Amino acid sequence: MKHIMLSLLFSGIILGNISAISTNAVESQDFEFREENGILYIEDYLNKTSSEITIPAQFNGMPVALGEYQFEDCPNVSAFHVEGSSNLFTALEGVLFTESGNTLFRYPTAKEGAYEVPEGVNTILAYAFSNNNALTELTLPESVATIGVCAFENCTTLQRINGTVPAESSSAFSGCQSLTELQISGEAKLFNFGFRELPSLRSIVMQTKRNMFGSTIVTDMSSLETLFFPSGCDVLEEKSTPLRVSVTNCPKLSELRLPENADEVNVGDCESLQTLIVPSSSKDITIQTCPELSLVVNHSDKYYFIDQMDENKKSNLTVIGQPEGRVQSLCEENHLKFRCFGDVTYNNSIELMDVISLNKNLLGINSLDKETIFAADVNADGSVDSSDSLLILRYTVHLEDKLG
Repeated sequence: MKHIMLSLLFSGIILGNISAISTNAVESQDFEFREENGILYIEDYLNKTSSEITIPAQFNGMPVALGEYQFEDCPNVSAFHVEGSSNLFTALEGVLFTESGNTLFRYPTAKEGAYEVPEGVNTILAYAFSNNNALTELTLPESVATIGVCAFENCTTLQRINGTVPAESSSAFSGCQSLTELQISGEAKLFNFGFRELPSLRSIVMQTKRNMFGSTIVTDMSSLETLFFPSGCDVLEEKSTPLRVSVTNCPKLSELRLPENADEVNVGDCESLQTLIVPSSSKDITIQTCPELSLVVNHSDKYYFIDQMDENKKSNLTVIGQPEGRVQSLCEENHLKFRCFGDVTYNNSIELMDVISLNKNLLGINSLDKETIFAADVNADGSVDSSDSLLILRYTVHLEDKLG
């Protein structure tokens, strides 16, 4: 439609196998161009059923450049080629890039199999891979810093991504029905992003530790088993709206680590959720229809969620929290199992034997079960190491007054 409108707006010439259209719109047998300052920008490709597309470097003595048109309406194309030498774009292994080769412009809609993005590419444009139904595996180099909105929208056969996805790119994968795992990394801002209707996705791990703000929605993920928001994530001082997190209708989700500094958290209809990790900065948490919840790792000294649970389920719940804190008192009042951070030996006290047991684990002498690993993570960084052991030791000799 946009190309028809352009044809109506302008009048000009058609050359050779071409007739007059407009003063700044030019059409060849295969392409429609828009002329601007002596450069022809591609506006449309006319042979929609082509399996291979060759783009001229020049036409009628003028250089050709890529415009906003991305050949998304050419469902059969498996390779792009460039005729002649162009300083404005290039094709590598059938994939279209801008002039320097550091921006991936368009991946062919019908190109099959696995694809490794070349090292040095730092940007994948919006819709660059959209509607491809043959791509099965993607490898991203560390150089990729930006992936545009809906870049992989409706890539229905994409199953695996090797490497990690920049933090601002989560909306790029809507409609990827076969995608099973996604890792988000980098130190970019996370703002108003969401994961929806990715039925095969089993794991989302976010490794960014900086500048998370806005709202997050994870919903209708029928296969999702693990969702980890990063620990140590900051909120920008200029945050003007509350950070709201909603995780709903994820029936297989078994473990959930909530983000730092969330103002409002809603978790609902997660029938298999067993483990919930609450950071110290969480403010308002609502939990509904999570009947299998059995372990809450509460780095906050606030008393969430328990009043919302079925009485029959409370007997199966263990809460790990700060020793001698408000949560411990409230758990004792409600006859709930409570375990202190730092209680590695699970004897309801924190002493030198906890330090020794943890050090043996770090040396590979003994092993710790899942609950004990959470209890040993006294610095709340998501891992257990010598820094946790040192903190427990300092607590036992009264050089620290808080764990977890």
